[in-house]
Amino acid sequence: MLSGRETLVLVLASTLAAGGCAAVLGIDEQTFDGDAGSVDAARDGRSTRADGGHDATKADGSHTTHHDGSASTSSSGNTGSSSGGSSSSSSGSSSSSSSGSGDAASCIPNGGYDNGNQAACCTGNDDGNNHCACVDLGYGDNGSATNCCTGIADSGGDCTCLGPGTSDDGNDGACCSGAADATGTCTCIATGDDAVGDPSNCCTAYSDRGSCTCVPGGTTDNGSVSNCCSGTANGGGTCTCIAPGTSAGGNPTHCCSGADNAMGLCTCIPVLGNINGTVANCCSGVLSPMMQHCWCLGPGVAGTPVSCCSGAVAGGNCTCIPNGSPELTHASNCCSGNDDGNGNCACIPAGSSDNGSAANCCSGTISGGGDCN
Repeated sequence: MLSGRETLVLVLASTLAAGGCAAVLGIDEQTFDGDAGSVDAARDGRSTRADGGHDATKADGSHTTHHDGSASTSSSGNTGSSSGGSSSSSSGSSSSSSSGSGDAASCIPNGGYDNGNQAACCTGNDDGNNHCACVDLGYGDNGSATNCCTGIADSGGDCTCLGPGTSDDGNDGACCSGAADATGTCTCIATGDDAVGDPSNCCTAYSDRGSCTCVPGGTTDNGSVSNCCSGTANGGGTCTCIAPGTSAGGNPTHCCSGADNAMGLCTCIPVLGNINGTVANCCSGVLSPMMQHCWCLGPGVAGTPVSCCSGAVAGGNCTCIPNGSPELTHASNCCSGNDDGNGNCACIPAGSSDNGSAANCCSGTISGGGDCN
């Protein structure tokens, strides 16, 4: 009778002759033709590969278990160890780990149909019509400048645009103005158009409530008088305000007086109004002694109610200021010629000349000689 070792040798020899390799329970390691290989544990359903290696096949068709009990998986039919190792066949070929197989699903680019799944968009934005939308200026690019509406982002990853004077690199859509000149240089944003990005992108460098606006008086014209709200500038390149009698363009704040009339024309600067521009902008055409305010016209001088110190005219000439009213500039503007020391015109006491009218007297009456009673 053959011993157990002799029986094992016969079994191995028979199997090798048939071109296969044996898998024997209880044996940890065998050598075949000088090549080392692990022996899979014998189980029902074991399969033999054409290259001489062995896989144990699960019911779902994937391959599993080495003799050391570690699991191996492969969707391609090769055996790969999930522990990071590889299983070897007798041919010396090995399979890659399952952790490196498969690619992540691609996100949906701008304009692509997202079927209501905003999270599937590369930008993370949806236009409300089931299409992926680009990222607006000032917001994060969500990982790529291609997600920005302009196609560019700053070093911090926020979507931005190219300002005036910058080369558009062949993409005028990246310009803040959305346009470039014949040399491929981004242009500035015209007055009245949306102020995209910073106000410095406006031709005027000014914006108000989201739109590029003209340059107000007293401010540099930013290189062109056409940027001025008034359309005029002084010799130093500073915009002037809109003069009296000129259209305010619907915005009286640009008038020298800061106001317009019912016809939309800028008004003149009233008495004691701050000088804005030149004396010609004053209703009176006269400056105060300190040259800081518009002055008024005294009694007997030709003027208009708005230019007269009294605010009234008679026969085309300014009238005097009655008792009790502010003298505005000087006691000489008072009908009495007196003031009370507090800036108001004062009546004339008894015994003094009525200054042409009994109404100027404190008593309201005069004597036969014209003095106040």
